[in-house]
Amino acid sequence: MKRKEFSINIGSTNLGQCILDYPDEVVFVFNPLYLDIHIGAVGGAYKVNKVTVRVSGIVDGSARTHSVNISLYKGRGKVYLSRLMELFFDDVRWQRSKTLTVQLIVCDSIVWQSSVIAVWGNLSVGERFSQYGAFKFDNHKPYFERKRVWFKNFPFMLSMFAHQYSYDEIPMVKYDGRPYDSKAMVYFPNVDYIFDSTDDESINGIAPTMEGSSLEYIVYIRDEKKFYGMTGDGFLARSWTSNHPYLLGSENYNSEDQIRENNLYSYENRLMRYDRNLNDLVVVHYGNGGKVGIYEVCPDYIFPNAIHNATLKQQGKQTEGSKISSFDKTFDYTFFMSGEMTTITKLIIDHSKEGVYLRWIDRFGMYQYYLFSKGKTVRKNKLGSDAIVDELPVGGMYFSNHERTSHIDCDVSTKCGAPMLEQDIYDYVSSIVTSPIIDIYMGMERNGEELWVPVNIVASSYEYDPQTLLHDLEIEVSLPSINAQTL
Repeated sequence: MKRKEFSINIGSTNLGQCILDYPDEVVFVFNPLYLDIHIGAVGGAYKVNKVTVRVSGIVDGSARTHSVNISLYKGRGKVYLSRLMELFFDDVRWQRSKTLTVQLIVCDSIVWQSSVIAVWGNLSVGERFSQYGAFKFDNHKPYFERKRVWFKNFPFMLSMFAHQYSYDEIPMVKYDGRPYDSKAMVYFPNVDYIFDSTDDESINGIAPTMEGSSLEYIVYIRDEKKFYGMTGDGFLARSWTSNHPYLLGSENYNSEDQIRENNLYSYENRLMRYDRNLNDLVVVHYGNGGKVGIYEVCPDYIFPNAIHNATLKQQGKQTEGSKISSFDKTFDYTFFMSGEMTTITKLIIDHSKEGVYLRWIDRFGMYQYYLFSKGKTVRKNKLGSDAIVDELPVGGMYFSNHERTSHIDCDVSTKCGAPMLEQDIYDYVSSIVTSPIIDIYMGMERNGEELWVPVNIVASSYEYDPQTLLHDLEIEVSLPSINAQTL
């Protein structure tokens, strides 16, 4: 929580001294969040009896506002902000964090406001969420770190977090023992505009090639099925050089003068892919192509030649006199001071090809993936309550009680296991048991669409022994029910 004290003046009238206790700059909407208001008396009288608290943000490209009117008692009031912020999350499959503005309004005048990054998630006591996401902190290492398993034969995205974006804080990457590369392509190729053809009124001409430093935008031309670079005054370039970190080269967008069909692209922070059946860019409903809050990166693009491991390093800024809390880690600060620590994400590459591949959103609002070993599959049928008499003769005679059930349902579940997991791997894999959004990978269509089917985890108890070095996790996945024909 933060505190701010200020005087409320409307015109030339002083309405009292205000003390506000309000949430941090990064919050979780499923944790209780309060705005505590105290407006003092002036000359022994409380001049402010009612205030309005307004929360505003952007949802699907449109402005949205939710307000609540508060009656103060002796200048005091307390607003439960969590529910207001939850209302801004419509489709969490692609957007699990939002920048929201909280305002205090007195007599139709905004007297205070603050912006927060609200995360669709929940934090428990002792858990940490630094400026770059959910990382483990070891007192013996001057950085945060986390490990993830990258199953390279399956679709995989890595969720990242940043409270702000600047060109000098782009993650550095390395793989298989090579040195860090500060100029690697980390984010999805960005698309600024989409035009039907080069005859659009915004386009003033086409050049065969340009330097990337001359360009401002990347545009997609539908009828040509390719990308162009674009200058600020509307001239297009068929090919262009890279201008790191501002602009990727044309080789990241086109191949042999046509769009790279297997790539994903970021358009207004939505991920897009090329659909071979529709011959156009279509929205990918999972993942975020932004650079602030929670967003995704694709290791397949960043490390196409990696075999054993890969690393992403986000360099925090050290500020004079800053330090990490010295309390016991169970009661350590939930939020560390902004941007003061380096964070490292280590990817362990696994080349397995068989198993049950699951994707889920954890309690921090981040996507996780794991390939579980497949166990027994159980099918449990359920007979319908109605029956139909079979009126056909048998051997020329009719018999009673020949009936058929009108409808049969079949529930299918599969047991899955993740054996011999190290502690930090177990921590993120076991988060699947509390996830409300879990999908199972079923393969890929010819048009390039990944097939993910929603599933659930069967309710059960999961044992954990802190005395063992390696841990096993066994879950049972409930697949969509099979509906047979109805008579």
